[in-house]
Amino acid sequence: MTFKKILPFPAKACSFFVHGRCVAPKTGQTPGEDERQCRVFELWERLQDNALDMAEKWRLNGNQAVQLVAGSLEQAQDLGRLCAGYRADGTDDVLDCIFAHEHLCIQILPPCTGVCPRFQARSKPVSDLFH
Repeated sequence: MTFKKILPFPAKACSFFVHGRCVAPKTGQTPGEDERQCRVFELWERLQDNALDMAEKWRLNGNQAVQLVAGSLEQAQDLGRLCAGYRADGTDDVLDCIFAHEHLCIQILPPCTGVCPRFQARSKPVSDLFH
């Protein structure tokens, strides 16, 4: 008698399944400290935080602070130079990378291993997600 390996069911119906990757939150991780975060988003957040710190230090009013933040972010718009993995998706979004999923980079996410203990059924049927 030959035994065959039992394979896990595909997890396409899982709410954490995105393009064959798992976006389940990592346990025990502080929000905002996610190594799976998009490099460009990380850089933009740092630039914005630095600009706001400078605005506070210099006691700028609201309009001046907004101009300082906008000016610092304007310097970081060449997405191809900020991330070697960047691929435009052809939309007019601020970050139009095909690998961006919310604030995460799909390329960094672990592959989905199939239905696992963290499986959560989607609220919509899978067929509805592609229409």
